[in-house]
Amino acid sequence: MLFRESYQLAREEGERITYPGWDNYWYWDDEQLTIKFDKDNSDELDQLMELFARSDAKVYKELNVVLLPDTLRKGNRGEAVKVLQKKLLDLGSVIVVDGVFGPGTERAVKVFQSRNLMLADGIVGSKTRKALESNYFVADIDIRTVEQAAKVLLCEVEAIKAVAEVESSGSGFFEDGSVAILFERHIMYRMLNSKGKDPLVWQDKYPNIVNRVPGGYQGGIREHIRLDQAKSIHEPSALESASWGTYQIMGFHWRTLGYKNVYDFVSEAKTKEGQLELFVKFIRSNRLLLEAIQTKDWEVFARIYNGPNHKDYDKKLLRAYITHKGLPR
Repeated sequence: MLFRESYQLAREEGERITYPGWDNYWYWDDEQLTIKFDKDNSDELDQLMELFARSDAKVYKELNVVLLPDTLRKGNRGEAVKVLQKKLLDLGSVIVVDGVFGPGTERAVKVFQSRNLMLADGIVGSKTRKALESNYFVADIDIRTVEQAAKVLLCEVEAIKAVAEVESSGSGFFEDGSVAILFERHIMYRMLNSKGKDPLVWQDKYPNIVNRVPGGYQGGIREHIRLDQAKSIHEPSALESASWGTYQIMGFHWRTLGYKNVYDFVSEAKTKEGQLELFVKFIRSNRLLLEAIQTKDWEVFARIYNGPNHKDYDKKLLRAYITHKGLPR
C-alpha cells in the first residue's frame, strides 16, 4: 500500500495505523488537520518522516505498515482482515484470504491463541495482535507440551497459563526474537558480593547496573543492554541476576534446578520448551509452591514465587486463571 493511500484511508476512516516492530501509532487528527504520532523516539520519527516524505514510498513493504482497528473479530471485513489471514496462513493455518472474518478465521485465531497460552476467544486484541506481529511466535509451543507439564505437576493447564500471562503476557521472547528478561541490579550486587568481588566499586561507576536497591529497569529489549553491561563486569553474576523467559525464572536458581552452570540454564531458557522445563523444575523444587499451584492457592504461590512484597500478584493470578478457565468473574 502506498503512503498516500494509507494517509487517505487514515483520514477517511479515522483508524490508527500501527507499525509492527515499533510499539506505537500515527493517526489523522481531525481537529488539527495533521498526522499525530504516539512516539517518543525522535530518531525513529525522523526516519519515518523521511520515508513518508517520499509520497511514492511503498510503506507496507518498507515499514510493514497496515491499517488495523483496535480489535478484529468475527464479522469484520476489509484489508486489515486480509493482513490477519495472510499472517495466520504463514503460521500454518488452513485458511482462505478473502478479507472476511468468518468462522474459519475465528477458528484459526482461537488455535493460535490456545497454542500461545492465551485466552482462546477468537478476538484479535492488542495481545493477540502483538503475538501475530512478532516473529518469535512462529515456532510456538504445542499445547500438548503444556498439558504434559500439567500432568507432571498434577495441576491444571489453566494454572500454568495464568502464571505465563501474569509473568510475561504469555510471551517468552521480545519482538526481535531475543529471550525476554528483566535484569535486577540489586541481585547483581548480591551475586558479586557472594563471589568476593566488591560491589561498591561497581555501584559507584554503574549505579544502574549494580546497586543495593532494586530499580533502574528499562523494560523490553533494552533490558538486554543492561545485561550486556553487567556481563562486561562479571558474566556469570550478570546471567544469574536476570529473570528469564515466559515464567521469569531467576538465573541464580541454576544450581537448585540441577544445571551444571548458569550457561546451561540460559541455554535452556532460549526455547519455549526449555522455558516450560525451567518452570516445571522450579515448581517441583519447592513443595509448598507445588502444593500451591495444585490447589490454586494464589496467595501462597505469589508469596513464594515473587516474594512477600508481591503486591496484587495473587489477585492477578486469580483473574488470569478465571479468564483462561472461562469462569464467570
